[in-house]
Amino acid sequence: MKLLKMPHRIFHVFGFSLFLLSQAQAAPLRSWKKPVTPEVDSRRESQDWRFQDQAGSPWRILIGADAGYVTYGSLNAANEGSKSGYALGGRALVAYYGYSMVAEAGVGGAFISVKGQNPSGSILCAGGCTDSILTKIPFLDASLRYRFGRYLQFGPEFQYNLGSDFALNTDVNSGRSNQGMFVGAQVVHEWERERKFRLGARWLTPISGTSRTVHQLQAFFQMAFDLPFTGSSGRPERTLEQVSEEDLDRASYSTPKSSLPMSIPETEPPQTTEEALEPVPVPTPAEE
Repeated sequence: MKLLKMPHRIFHVFGFSLFLLSQAQAAPLRSWKKPVTPEVDSRRESQDWRFQDQAGSPWRILIGADAGYVTYGSLNAANEGSKSGYALGGRALVAYYGYSMVAEAGVGGAFISVKGQNPSGSILCAGGCTDSILTKIPFLDASLRYRFGRYLQFGPEFQYNLGSDFALNTDVNSGRSNQGMFVGAQVVHEWERERKFRLGARWLTPISGTSRTVHQLQAFFQMAFDLPFTGSSGRPERTLEQVSEEDLDRASYSTPKSSLPMSIPETEPPQTTEEALEPVPVPTPAEE
């Protein structure tokens, strides 16, 4: 009897396997990867700081002011003293924003005031004296910076003076023209609201034109404007809406704490059992 039941069991198992196979082929295939919706893709683009710069024109005009501290070393400590003072100025730059680098060049001007006390018994002046030098110079400026994230930039800077800085001369009393070339580095913190803004610091030292040790330490503030003649750079422009914490706080305060009063239409009172069971008079043919 067991041998007779074996073919039936095999038939049932085989049929059940065919049923499962047909259901598996009919069911849609599922991917292990979570699909990316347009909302997620837009949110990802809004969080990418590179995307915002690459969306429009990469060119900017930057105008800003500089202020800092300047020191000029002494060539002969027996005759003269070192000098120090302040430097004020400004510059206008044209910047190109790449994917990970920012390159810019432009012109500027500086007003430098330094003073130094000569030692007593020096050749320059008997009994000691104070050297005071005022310099007004235009210059060319260029820099290349790497972008460390969205806000921080760091890189080298080059500056070439177009006028004479008399404090660089070997003899501070001479009026010899002495243009200087400076190199250094700068660090920039940049953020954007309606336009880009910068706060930064730079250090410069000369590489030609003087034997003195010179250090310029400056802080600067700059703001950016779009170049009107560049137009679009060929990249698709997209409008990205950003929500700040202030907007969320303002929305939470404007939300009503209690529900607004709403008028509810009056409903007819329910019929009682007696009213529901009361017969409705129906006219008979005789009454008609």
